[in-house]
Amino acid sequence: MLPAAVLISLCTLTVIAYLRFGDMLYPAFLQALLWTLVTALYLLNEDVFVGLTRTMYFVVVNGVFTFSLGCYIATYRHRFTERRFQFSVLQRDRVLPILFWVSLLGLPFFLSHAAEIGAHGPTGILLVDLRLALTGKQDAGFGPLFYLVPVAFTSAALHGLRVDARADKVKFAISCAVVLVYAIFMTGRTFLFLTIMLPAGVLLISRRLRTTKLAVWCLALMLVAFAAVSFVTGKGGADVHNSLAKNSSAVVDSIRLYLLGAIPAFDRFMDIAPPATLGANTFRVFLKVTDKLGLQTPPPPLIQPYVRVPMPTNVYTVYQPYFMDFSFAGIAIVQFLFGLWHGYLYRRANQGSPLFVCLYALFLYPLFVQFFQDEYLNFLIQCIVLTMLVYFLLQRNRLVERASVPVQV
Repeated sequence: MLPAAVLISLCTLTVIAYLRFGDMLYPAFLQALLWTLVTALYLLNEDVFVGLTRTMYFVVVNGVFTFSLGCYIATYRHRFTERRFQFSVLQRDRVLPILFWVSLLGLPFFLSHAAEIGAHGPTGILLVDLRLALTGKQDAGFGPLFYLVPVAFTSAALHGLRVDARADKVKFAISCAVVLVYAIFMTGRTFLFLTIMLPAGVLLISRRLRTTKLAVWCLALMLVAFAAVSFVTGKGGADVHNSLAKNSSAVVDSIRLYLLGAIPAFDRFMDIAPPATLGANTFRVFLKVTDKLGLQTPPPPLIQPYVRVPMPTNVYTVYQPYFMDFSFAGIAIVQFLFGLWHGYLYRRANQGSPLFVCLYALFLYPLFVQFFQDEYLNFLIQCIVLTMLVYFLLQRNRLVERASVPVQV
C-alpha cells in the first residue's frame, strides 16, 4: 500500500505543478515528473534491488513537495507569457565570433594533447586509455587547454540565442558539433549530457522549439551517450570485444543501475548515519580552493565508497552530501532551496533576460541528475566560469536584463 500511496502522491504533485502555469518547462513540473518516473521505474524493478524503507519513501515525497514550494514562492505573482525573444543586438557583436573561432581553432591542439595523454595506456584504445589517465592517480590533465571547454559551451549557448537567420543556424550547428568533440574527449558523462542539455535548454526556454519533440530527441541522445561512455569506461561489462547481445544486455543493466541504484544506496546510507560533518561536503568546492591557496583545508574525497544494492554502486542521489553534513535537517531543506533557485531562474528567463535563459539551461543538468548524485556543488566551478563568460559578452551589448525584441507565439 505504501508504494502505491507514494506514487499517487508524486503524480498529484506533478499535475499540480503543471497546472501552475501550464508550462512543461516550469522547474517544479520537471522535477516532480522526474522523480515520479524514476520511482515508478524502481517499483517495476523492485525485485532486482534491495527494498526501500518508509524513510526513503518519505524523503522522495518530501523532496518533491519542498522543491515545488520553493518554486511557487520564487514565481509568486509572476505572470507567465509564452513568448519568443529575438536577440538581434548579438548579430553585431564582435566578441561572439572570437569565442566561436577560438573554440574551433583550439580544437586540434586539445585533441593533440588528448592523444599524448592516452598514448601509453594499457588497452591501446585511445578513449579508454585517456579516461584511465584522467581519472587515475598520475594527475594527468589538459592544463590551460581545459579552458577551451567552457569557451566552447559559451559559444554554443549564445549562438542558440540568435538562431533566426540561416547563417546563425549553421554557426549554431558547428558550435554544437565542436562542443560535442570536446565533451567526447573529456570522456565523462557530465560533459556529454551538458552538451545536449545546454543548447536544448536555451532553445526551449527562449521558445525557439516545441518541448515534446526536442525532449524525445534529447532523451534518445542521452541514452546513446550513456551507452557510448559505458564502452569507454568498461562499466557494466560492456566491451568492444564482446558480442552485440552481451553488450546490449550489459548496457541495459548499466542504465538500470545508474537510473535506480542510487535510491536504495542512499536508503542504506541513512541507516549508517555517520557523524554530521557540518558543511565539509556541502562546501567542498570552497575547501578545495582554499586548500590550493595553502590554507590546509583538505576537502573530503569526491569518490564515495561502494555499497551493494545488491549490485555495487557508489552514487547516493542528490541528498547524500547534505545528509552527511546536517543529517535529516539538511535533506529537509535542500530541495526547498533548489526550488527557490530554479524558480528564480525560470521567472527571469521567462521575463526575457538572456543571461537567465543561459543559466536556466545550464542548471537543467544538475536538476535532471538529482536521482543519481549531487551536481549542484560539484559542478559549481564550471557554472561560475560559464556564467562569467556569458555575463561579459551580454554586458557588452547591454543584454543582461532584457531581450531586444519579444515576439508572441
